[in-house]
Amino acid sequence: MLSFLQGLNFRVHLPDRGRSLAVMPQFVREAAGRELVGASEEGKMQYGLMDRMSIAKKLGFLITAMVLAIALVGVVGLINIRAMKGQIDEIGGNWLTSIETMGRLANETQSLRGHVTGHLLDRTAEAKRTRDSRIALRLEAIRGLEAAYEKLIVMPEERQLFEQLKAAIADYVREARPALELSSQQRIEEAATVVEEKLNPIGDRIGALIRDLTAFNSREAEKARATADGVAAFAVVTVIGLVVAVGVLAAGFGWMMIRRTSRDIDRILAPMTRLSQGDLDAEVPFRGLDTEVGRIAAALQVFKDALIEKRRADELVRVENEAKQRRAEMLDRITRDFEAAVAGVLDAVTAATTELQATAGAMSSTADETNRQSMTVAAAAEQASTNVQTVASAAEELSVSIAEINQQVSKSASIAGRAAEEAERTNETVRTLADAAQKIGDVVSLINDIASQTNLLALNATIEAARAGELGKGFAVVAAEVKNLASQTSRATEEIAAQIAGMQGVTQEAVAAINSISATIGEVNAIATSIASAVEEQGAATQEIARNVQQAASGTTEVSANISGVREAASETGAAAQQVLGAAEELARQADGLRRRVGDFLSQVKAA
Repeated sequence: MLSFLQGLNFRVHLPDRGRSLAVMPQFVREAAGRELVGASEEGKMQYGLMDRMSIAKKLGFLITAMVLAIALVGVVGLINIRAMKGQIDEIGGNWLTSIETMGRLANETQSLRGHVTGHLLDRTAEAKRTRDSRIALRLEAIRGLEAAYEKLIVMPEERQLFEQLKAAIADYVREARPALELSSQQRIEEAATVVEEKLNPIGDRIGALIRDLTAFNSREAEKARATADGVAAFAVVTVIGLVVAVGVLAAGFGWMMIRRTSRDIDRILAPMTRLSQGDLDAEVPFRGLDTEVGRIAAALQVFKDALIEKRRADELVRVENEAKQRRAEMLDRITRDFEAAVAGVLDAVTAATTELQATAGAMSSTADETNRQSMTVAAAAEQASTNVQTVASAAEELSVSIAEINQQVSKSASIAGRAAEEAERTNETVRTLADAAQKIGDVVSLINDIASQTNLLALNATIEAARAGELGKGFAVVAAEVKNLASQTSRATEEIAAQIAGMQGVTQEAVAAINSISATIGEVNAIATSIASAVEEQGAATQEIARNVQQAASGTTEVSANISGVREAASETGAAAQQVLGAAEELARQADGLRRRVGDFLSQVKAA
């Protein structure tokens, strides 16, 4: 802010003296220097160490403390990690390897015992030699495992157990030689006695010692794992404690720094706000401190002094401006009053002129429209008169035609009535024919039944004639003829029945058609009666139309005579309206010219 204020150049115009008062950058720099030098000692005495520290120093101190705390946490973590790694290496490199070696040694000793027993079971010398080779391989593997395990021994108790195991294995090898020699000599029972009495107890002791060593290594591995867990737990607790402590200290110091910085900024913002609101009596704190807030305070004090100087210059300008404002307001009020008066008169003239123009235009349009419509009405009246005469003649002819139609409709109604009676009689005849056809069909059915019975009897007679032999031949011929006649009768009755069925269908269709014709004739008779009544009414209406048409012809003739007078009056009205419209337009042009001249006059007055 100080550099910004040093670049300012306040200039206040004093119109009454024609000069200007300038507050130059040199003045600002001198004022800032005086404030910094005069208040430095006082500021150092009033504020404590934290207040005299800049924000950059406070942040640097906080960051340095955080880095040191993080380094401490890292060192403690590395120490604990190395301790855990040692325990893990001990578990994986010693105890677990020892357990694995004991497992392999147990397998080899069991295999050795199995080969010794197998040597006794082998029957041939070749098999026994092969078994000796395998026993030698097992002994070599056992010695290698013993040497490997001995390198892993770290405790006296473990070494004592291992020495016992080595001695037991040596005893087993020593006692096994006589048994193998007896077996090679096929002295199996003696060899078996040696194995049972000497080798098996030694082998059991070897297994027990291997189990003891395995258990010992398992216990030590569990102890190492527990130690590693303890180291890990201690590392976790230590790191968490250090992190929490560092976090609490950092949060506390950060909160204190934020609170002090926020308080200092709030204290420096208070006079800034008052100065921005025009209160030049605000006291500026922190002057003389070599901090960010102190430099802001020094710049703010310079700004305050410049504002005080500017206020004095502004007061002189305000007095002069008020005088000029009063003169300008008076002249403006007079001008506005004159302008309003002239504008009112011109607006009234313009409104009257506009209304007169509108009225004249409306009159001219109305006259033109009246003239045009009168010409149209005259032509329409003449055409209507001609049409009315034509309609009158047509109405008379229509009246004569309607009378003739009335006579023809009466004849049609009479004919339709007779046709309806004939259709009814025909319908009765066809119904009788249908009943007769039904009876014939019944008779044909009876004949068909008789023919069927006759055919059945002829069949029975043929059967009986066949049974009678030679005596029945003549009867058989007669029965055959009867059967043939019955068959022909049945076919004939079937054809007759088909013909009668067809005739019955046609008869039914004829009955339906005659019924439809009868209904249609009835409807035609009713329609003819209605038409006769309507024709009588149309005759009366036509006579009334003819009379009214004659009256309309007289009226249209009179309208044609009167419309000519209306057309002449409309032409005279249009001419008068054109004269009024010309006068109104001239008046509007004069009013517009007057408005422009008044506007030019008022503009010149305002400019002066």
